[in-house]
Amino acid sequence: MLAVFRDAGLFEEQYDLAQDDPQGAIPSSWLRREKLKRLAFFSFRLDIYFYFLRGHNPTLRYDELSLTTPCSEKLWDAQTAEEWHQVKRIESQKRTPMRFMNLVDIALDREGRAGLPSLLEDEYFHGLCAMQIWLWRDINRSRSLKELPRTFQASGICSRPAISRAIDFWAMQLTIWRDCLRSRALGSLLSSQKHREMTESSAILLYHLSQMSLRADLKVIKDVSLGQRHPQYSGNFKRQLESTISEWAKSPDARQAMWHSAQVLKLLQRTARQSETGEATHSSSHIGFIVSIALYEAGLVAWAYARSVQIRLSSLALSEEKCFDGG
Repeated sequence: MLAVFRDAGLFEEQYDLAQDDPQGAIPSSWLRREKLKRLAFFSFRLDIYFYFLRGHNPTLRYDELSLTTPCSEKLWDAQTAEEWHQVKRIESQKRTPMRFMNLVDIALDREGRAGLPSLLEDEYFHGLCAMQIWLWRDINRSRSLKELPRTFQASGICSRPAISRAIDFWAMQLTIWRDCLRSRALGSLLSSQKHREMTESSAILLYHLSQMSLRADLKVIKDVSLGQRHPQYSGNFKRQLESTISEWAKSPDARQAMWHSAQVLKLLQRTARQSETGEATHSSSHIGFIVSIALYEAGLVAWAYARSVQIRLSSLALSEEKCFDGG
């Protein structure tokens, strides 16, 4: 699908000739550009969702999106030309048109970030999506370095601080981006409360999901869970996976992954409780794709950690029992 969209030029700015529209109508050329732009960014989101769901590297890079970000929800939902022109004036005053790839480059630059204009909630969400290709690259690089012989690790090139540097950097970037979403998003001028709540909830879930991927090898955890049902996995392979999870469960990374997993579960528990008591807002009753993925990944992290701790405690109890019998 993405290859077809690339060939069709969907990820590049579209320029249409103005058309003779009926008087008092919203410009049709603008509507067509916005429809295509929204399709491009929705494809970008879906690519990230499948990255988390299937463990494949993201296919669509943010720098391929050589087009300005979609308009605000209020402008898109305008019903009349008069309303459209009114919101368009507000948007032109509050937003600075930027190509998405330039926006992300500035946002990730420590010195340039201060000059970044206020953004829509959707743009913060897409920014989190844009980080995933770097996260995937640095996560895999750091984990492959851990597998090198000890002689390389002793040289300092692959030492623990060197390996964790990129992970800590991205953990900080994700947190900065989350805090900017909460404090600098444009808000009610250009979007409804329902839309803001839905977008922020999705962004916070993606934030915790990204932090979990930094602190836990989700692919290994999935392999361990699948190994329970797939006899074709060899004994050596299963033992290697179990050993990896056991070492991870003893590390600070495991506790951080568990914390983010707990935040996902608490958020969804609060949503479920609001639905049961009739206090649910439009956003809390909306179950999207990202919610299902976050719940699945958070459950896997909690399962792997609890299972590893239980195995370790059982082994210790068995060892003490043998020592007692032997004594």
